[in-house]
Amino acid sequence: MGGLTCAALLAKRGHRVAVFEQHDRPGGYCSSFTREGYTFDVGVDSVAGLGTAGRIGRILGLAGLPDSVERIRLPAIRGNVFPGESFVVPSSAEEHRERLAARFPAEAVGLRSLFRDMAEIARGAATVAPESLWDGTPAVGRFPALDRWRHATFLDLLSAHVRDPVLWAWLSERTPYVALPPSRVSAVTMCVLLMSYFQGGAWRVRGGFQRLSDALVETARAAGAVVRLETAVEEILVEDGAVAGVRTSDGKAWPSRALVSNGDLAGALSGLLPAGFAPGAAAVATESRPSLSLFLLYIGAAVDLSGCALPSSLGIFPSTDLEAAFHVQEAATGAAEGTGFGLEIPTLLDPHLAPPGRHVLIAHYPAPYGTAATPAERDGLVARILDRIEATVVPGLRKGIEVLLTASPRTLERFTRNRRGSPYGFEQSPERYRVVRDLAATLPPGFHVAGHWSDFGGGVASAVASGYVRANVLSGAPVGRRVPGPAAAL
Repeated sequence: MGGLTCAALLAKRGHRVAVFEQHDRPGGYCSSFTREGYTFDVGVDSVAGLGTAGRIGRILGLAGLPDSVERIRLPAIRGNVFPGESFVVPSSAEEHRERLAARFPAEAVGLRSLFRDMAEIARGAATVAPESLWDGTPAVGRFPALDRWRHATFLDLLSAHVRDPVLWAWLSERTPYVALPPSRVSAVTMCVLLMSYFQGGAWRVRGGFQRLSDALVETARAAGAVVRLETAVEEILVEDGAVAGVRTSDGKAWPSRALVSNGDLAGALSGLLPAGFAPGAAAVATESRPSLSLFLLYIGAAVDLSGCALPSSLGIFPSTDLEAAFHVQEAATGAAEGTGFGLEIPTLLDPHLAPPGRHVLIAHYPAPYGTAATPAERDGLVARILDRIEATVVPGLRKGIEVLLTASPRTLERFTRNRRGSPYGFEQSPERYRVVRDLAATLPPGFHVAGHWSDFGGGVASAVASGYVRANVLSGAPVGRRVPGPAAAL
């Protein structure tokens, strides 16, 4: 999505653009497939700010996304099921804060200061260049909360404001989304993620996210871009110490003054460039830790969910101890019993994704690279996930299953060529901003990055924002590195 956004914007601004995608469809993780009448989104649950008035929607509007791509706003951002208790995250930050204060009255004052800090951190992160966050600049200093917490974890931020560990878990319900526990995920990353949903809402695309990616391809082509599917880049060409183009899998050379990489960054820098070229950038990308991957379970089932009171996007947690689950999980070759995971049921809002009277369910389970290495391990994990879905959300699900497909981290690696199946690029810890700084200083001339390995990090919203900023830099647009905020003029 970062590359497609960048390509469409540059083509509309009159630049000559060529896009190469090794798969048979565009979009990467933001794509869909169909089996026996069921349409499954590969890896995206919802996108923050995708509405026409939202930050991401406005960027895509500038790229020429047509109104025919129908977007559905989720009534609530997310529901969460913990043992003995569940709660819904509403679309308003103020409403969410007050609901939490009612449930945890002793933490009401701390919650208000926490939400003030989270809002300021998100505003600052949308204003300053990401590579400046590690060392700090005068621009960072204009946002005291951002300056204070830019090296901190989300748990550092939470524990400075509120003390109840159960409340920590409730506030951290989105940390499995970025595949890290609260004690390791960046406070900045989480504040940007959470506040982006509150500011712009959570959205899906009617008919599946493939329609979004396909529409961007057609928009880019209509503006004059060349888009080649099933065409991999096999070599990055270099002349006089700078990027000079690419050679593709059909043997053709494509000269260019600039290249935008939306794929695995370590693979591009160490595998596609000439040996010994840009060793500093290659070392940074290769030695930096990728994010934990996912085990995905795609289910098509004949089940009656007419009485389901929960939202279509859910977090299912066996415990409020999110730390223990992650540490056990990462040490294992397979996924741990106690790990929380995401469950989406998009047919609650978009019933045409399935045959009449049927539903699509997709589980997103954070998992290390070695997960489901054998059929027995895969079947055991599937059984545990189904047990929890049946116990918490859909009793009797197994009886109605008509389609059941899985994707392991190795599957994601094979289809996307992302190292170890990483869905979020570099691990979203505070140290990621040091990686971003070092890459900014060492990338070779003409080599640019968009997408989840870029300075903006993982997720569709971040990928689109990275493509927008990269297009501005390459075309010399006056907004440059600025990401449009709620009140920013485009």
